[in-house]
Parts: sequence; C-alpha cells; structure tokens
Amino acid sequence: MIYIHNIDPILLSIGFIDLYWYGAMYAISFLLLDYLMKKEVYLGNSDFTIAFIDKILLISILLYLNSFSLKEVYGTIFLILCESSVSKREYLNE
Repeated sequence: MIYIHNIDPILLSIGFIDLYWYGAMYAISFLLLDYLMKKEVYLGNSDFTIAFIDKILLISILLYLNSFSLKEVYGTIFLILCESSVSKREYLNE
C-alpha cells in the first residue's frame, strides 16, 4: 500500500495571514545561517566581519524575494551598467 501524506501546507493561520511550512523553513534556515556564521566570527575562526555577514544575509533574503522577477529587475540593471547596444525592450521580449 502506498503512503500518501495529508499534511496541511499552512503551519499557522492568524486572521487573514497564513504562515506556510516552506516559508517557516526558509526563515529558520536564514536565521540559523546567520547565527552559525556570527558564532564563527566570535570564535575567531573566520576573517569575515559582522557587517559583512549581515550584508550576505540581506542579499540572500532579497534574492529569495525577487527570485520570480530576476530577469526584469536584474536584466535591466545589467543593461544599464554594461551600456549594451541591445535595447531594454529587445532584451525583455526574448
């Protein structure tokens, strides 16, 4: 007999706000990564600074939040920075 799980994807629901399991796992992983990296700095096992670790965490969270619109956001920035001869409209309509 095949086991089929019946796990509710919603971990917690408060009013109209739902917290999903996968969102909670992402939050826990970001916080755990931040904690472990800062612990290594405090123990003297890393050359990173606390400010650099905070920047890494912020960039990771922003990339996660923008993961569905990377082509539009970062593609446009790439075209501006590289001063490409390809127009923005041609790039986005590929």
